[in-house]
Amino acid sequence: MQVFLPEKVDKLGEKGEIVKVSDGYARNFLFPKKLAEAITKNNKERILKLQNELKQAKIKQSTETEEVISKLAFVKLMFVEKASKENKLFGAISVKDIVKALKEKANIKIPESAIKMEKPFKEIGEYQVKIEMANKTADILVNIKAA
Repeated sequence: MQVFLPEKVDKLGEKGEIVKVSDGYARNFLFPKKLAEAITKNNKERILKLQNELKQAKIKQSTETEEVISKLAFVKLMFVEKASKENKLFGAISVKDIVKALKEKANIKIPESAIKMEKPFKEIGEYQVKIEMANKTADILVNIKAA
């Protein structure tokens, strides 16, 4: 039986795919949990239209991600924070601070999950921060100075 997946189903397929499954698996597991729709003559045209819309949305998201990644290549963030004589910050620069600075200074909105940092920065200096979005990466420079 062929079914349409309105959402991603682990070990079966991605959102918007048409996959072939056994009748029992579809009737006993996928349909009751609304994880799949049976493809019939009545809804085949609607499903194909929905598939096309999903492909278009994926293409649009991919181009938007590429634009953001290309903008990030030229971004350098500067933070001026209070620090001790040993160059230790009294606070820390976290992922949230970087997201906020990117939004305010460079007009770039990215999710916090895209920023890859091991731990917040607690000392004065220059740091490379990796940003990953949709299998594409960019490095930005974060410069922290004492106030």
